[in-house]
Amino acid sequence: LAGPFAAAAALNAIVAFGAFRKHAVDASGAAVGAAVGTAILFAGGFPAYALLVGFFLSSTAVGRIFVRRRADTGIEEKGGRRDALQVLANVGTAAIASLLYAATRDDIWLVAFATAFAEANADTWASEIGVLYRKLPRSILSGKEIPPGASGGVSPLGFFASALGAAFIGLLFAAAYGGSGLSPRLSWGIVALIAAGSGFTGAVIDSFLGAAIQAQYTCAVTGRYTERPHTDGKPNVLVRGFRWVTNDMVNFLSTVSATLVSTIVYVVIR
Repeated sequence: LAGPFAAAAALNAIVAFGAFRKHAVDASGAAVGAAVGTAILFAGGFPAYALLVGFFLSSTAVGRIFVRRRADTGIEEKGGRRDALQVLANVGTAAIASLLYAATRDDIWLVAFATAFAEANADTWASEIGVLYRKLPRSILSGKEIPPGASGGVSPLGFFASALGAAFIGLLFAAAYGGSGLSPRLSWGIVALIAAGSGFTGAVIDSFLGAAIQAQYTCAVTGRYTERPHTDGKPNVLVRGFRWVTNDMVNFLSTVSATLVSTIVYVVIR
């Protein structure tokens, strides 16, 4: 096992360094990303790694494509370099699921693995593409219009982008594993549909958590809504939510929730 592990670690070190050089992650994000990528590649092989690469490249590309539009709306930029906590919040659950699948070879963990990426991709695409919506977003809890950038805001375009992001991972999942020789108890189409549908559900849960419990501040410098407790060293004013419920915490809870949904569905119908 030492040889394959060393090869996986070397490949991920190269990929992480490239992502750091492209300003997609900071130093801590690169280090954690290399570790998580090594675990996924070692445990799941190249089909599993294809989902990681697909998520990372597509979410980064979508963020870069619409960065100017996001700036025009006055919404605080949530993209930029991902740090260690952001990487773990997005792909940590997938890494654990891949290790559990490698240990048990139970299809349920394979579905959970794909679902984690589907949820992360759905949430990212919704956030980045949703800003193109011409009207104010509405709170997923109250249905009232809220300022752009406020947590828990949703729009028809955001829902569509979320479903598209989840479907992208579902299709990639079926394509990557369909020719791998693995034979799940259900067809690859059904398995991919469960992962994509659960991923979309997790993104909706993300919006609910963002509206209900996530910390939301008023920026001390710009007066806009922000998820950051400080700006340029100045404390921002908490207007709702709990200080300990950060965006990374919401992302993690939503990913875990999505994998729970997919595992329940899979257990019921398999």
